[in-house]
Amino acid sequence: MRKIKVVACLILIISNLFVLTNPLQANTQKYIYLKPQFGRLIFCENGLIIYHKNGKFGFLSPAGKVLFDPIFDCIDIICSESSTEPKLSPKIYKDFFVVWQNGKPGILDSNLKFILNIDNQYLVGAVAFMDIFLYEKDGKIGFINLRTKNIVKPQFNKINFISYGPFPTANCNGIVAVHAKYYLCALDGPFPDPKIPYLLVSKDGKCGAIDSYGNMFVDIKYKTFEEVLSNKKFAEVLQRQENKKVKNQSVLNKQNTEKKASEYISYEKINKNKYKLIFIKGSNKTKSKEVYENIKYIGLNNLIAVSKNKKWGIVDINGKFVVTPQFEDIKKFSEGLCAFKQNGRWGFMDKNFKIAIKPQYIQADSFFAHMSCVTTDNYIGLIDTKGNFIVKFPAKNSRFLIVNNVKYRDMCSSEFTMNSVGFRLFKYSTNLPKLGYVVIDNKTKTVGLVLKGQD
Repeated sequence: MRKIKVVACLILIISNLFVLTNPLQANTQKYIYLKPQFGRLIFCENGLIIYHKNGKFGFLSPAGKVLFDPIFDCIDIICSESSTEPKLSPKIYKDFFVVWQNGKPGILDSNLKFILNIDNQYLVGAVAFMDIFLYEKDGKIGFINLRTKNIVKPQFNKINFISYGPFPTANCNGIVAVHAKYYLCALDGPFPDPKIPYLLVSKDGKCGAIDSYGNMFVDIKYKTFEEVLSNKKFAEVLQRQENKKVKNQSVLNKQNTEKKASEYISYEKINKNKYKLIFIKGSNKTKSKEVYENIKYIGLNNLIAVSKNKKWGIVDINGKFVVTPQFEDIKKFSEGLCAFKQNGRWGFMDKNFKIAIKPQYIQADSFFAHMSCVTTDNYIGLIDTKGNFIVKFPAKNSRFLIVNNVKYRDMCSSEFTMNSVGFRLFKYSTNLPKLGYVVIDNKTKTVGLVLKGQD
């Protein structure tokens, strides 16, 4: 065993919090095993891992290195307000986090550097609009541009977003119609999708407008927001928005016209246990004369698995067998390998249909992050693409469950979670990278990690 040197962002220390232990493959650097010790793990779209230990949250790198000791009470992912359809995915700002200590918030970037230090300021919420994140301090409002990291210090009494279109008929608190195509959205709205990249601001009893970088657009000198929106600059902005809308639609129409159908295989079900294949090449469709007992997609457009006489084989786009029916079961290709079952055992073959790993496993999952979870007569564990065990545990009465990081998210989260400011974030909004596997110890109720290391 050896200790990992940990660099914390606040204090430089040498920590033995995590011990790299891999007695089964002690010399390899391709995989890293962190034994079960965490209460909870949250995988982020940018590859960072939020971990929970001893009642606090910290950060790990995609390779399992401690980036922040567990010092935060809560960590929020910044996201945009979704539309009125509750299951439509909000935009995730994957390179920013709101962190909380003793009720005080701060903001970290993707390098885990503070762009807004932890202070007594009150953030409006871990939700962003138009790439703008509002925060408040001492009764004044400022914002962060999440695209440029530009910070506009708190100085305004009010900030409103702008959108245009017919006056909304839905219940929208704080919205004021200005003329036929403008309406004003107040901070206590709900929030329509902003379409004009300017903000209405009030300061010292006067109103004006700024852009998303904090530059003045309409001088802060008017009595009302209605007067600000009546400025001719906004009429010009609206015209540009309309021109852009027409141009974008023209480009989209052209793309749809030029789009060509690719080659792929589909099927139709004739009746129970009877299927025919449909071969699609451009605009041409042909149907197979052969009838099959079952069909499976295997992750490749021009190949499909078929069952005949209770054995699985693979057919190509021309309807020819590239693998004759011989398997008891077959799974999708993943990372260039396909799991198949033969003579009661699972093995793997590559895209050239050559056996990479001979059938020997009672159970085997598709490869994920260059690893597969398998079960033998004696062990449950993870193997590499050559069939070597990376980690393994006794299979008999095993207290360990091994799942990939995406499946762990799906297992451990309800359909949506609430962040600390009450915003609903649907778990499928985040497109998780393939980082590795979570080892769940059902006895200690802790979890560990097996991650890809350095090649």
